[in-house]
Amino acid sequence: MLEPKLLGRRHRFRAWIFTPGLSQHRLVYPVLHNIKPIHNEKQHGAALKEIERLWAARPGTPQHDRLEVLATLVEDYEEKHLPIYPPDPVAAIRFRMEQLDLDRKALGPSIGSRARVSEVLSGRRRLTLDMIRRLHRQLGIPAEVLLAS
Repeated sequence: MLEPKLLGRRHRFRAWIFTPGLSQHRLVYPVLHNIKPIHNEKQHGAALKEIERLWAARPGTPQHDRLEVLATLVEDYEEKHLPIYPPDPVAAIRFRMEQLDLDRKALGPSIGSRARVSEVLSGRRRLTLDMIRRLHRQLGIPAEVLLAS
């Protein structure tokens, strides 16, 4: 099998792909050509579509190299422009309760009486440090999420 031939210094990211059986080599797919930083939603969407198209690329192939470069660019764009904020503590508690199939009664040991559980889940009462510690131990919710209240 022939290795991709790099085209000099100026075009170092453009690779030749060889088709077996052809007497002359030709540029079939400029693998790493025209990859640019992502600056807007349109470019982000186009990069995601290209990643989806390349998803099954075998490691070690030029297409896989392109996939890795695009994934890095998308990750960088998303970290800067689409941050994921920590959830609201009450929303995190409700979500975890749903995951574990728990009812309000199950929060009694961590929060206190049924009335106090109701106040916390309705947002009328803030979590105390002791409640946060107990909820962290009981439900496995990161303390940082619970402290955001």
